Amino acid sequence: MHLSCQQCDTPILAGDMNLEHAIAKCSHCGFVFSFAEVLGSATGSIAHLQEAIRQGWKPHQDPVALPAGMTIKTMAGSVRITQRWFEKLAFLSLVSCLLWYAPLYLWFTELYYPGLDFSLKMITTLYAGGGVFFAYFTLARFVNSTVIQADRRFLTVRQRPLPWFGKRNIPVPDVKQIYCVESVRHNSLGHRHASYQVRAILHSGATIGLTSGLKHPEQAFFIEDQLEKGLGIPPRKVQGELRRP
Repeated sequence: MHLSCQQCDTPILAGDMNLEHAIAKCSHCGFVFSFAEVLGSATGSIAHLQEAIRQGWKPHQDPVALPAGMTIKTMAGSVRITQRWFEKLAFLSLVSCLLWYAPLYLWFTELYYPGLDFSLKMITTLYAGGGVFFAYFTLARFVNSTVIQADRRFLTVRQRPLPWFGKRNIPVPDVKQIYCVESVRHNSLGHRHASYQVRAILHSGATIGLTSGLKHPEQAFFIEDQLEKGLGIPPRKVQGELRRP
């Protein structure tokens, strides 16, 4: 439903509508007016709309702009969202990786000296093995992207070009709802760090994570909106979901 101010014809935002009382306020001129007749013609009755809200229907939200670091490609019957992993903190991982490997040169020059204790050889080898994973993780932060694609058959999630955890291949008829959640942790100094996840609820009742570690809520909301639009899923409230401002 699209609504414009009866005084100045400015489009009314969702946050300026009170659906329960069918009253809106224009953010441009401040005019307050009733849109009960509009609701009545659109839904059959105000009571019908209020019942839909109580059952979890979410009113139309303003579209989220394409966030930085993300691209979207829509084709006939499908949508593909690509989210780059790269961020400035990747350089911190690079420095840490170099510092990790710095002692290895000295250790390996001594590693195969006759008489060197076996336990020291094992510790050095394990340390080097951990460095391999650290280097792989650092490289992935520079070059990888998460690709989420929805078509008529499957909702898929892939990490490219380097293989990574989180591969998903979900039949579209199994998907009931898409929603976002916030994950909060506190470091030793008490500072709050939040990240955001996008999840899918299946008709079986199971919940599957699609992507996580997003730094900004707008990224999660954008993915949710585009997937629901591409899959033809009406937006509905989910208990515990991240609320929009």
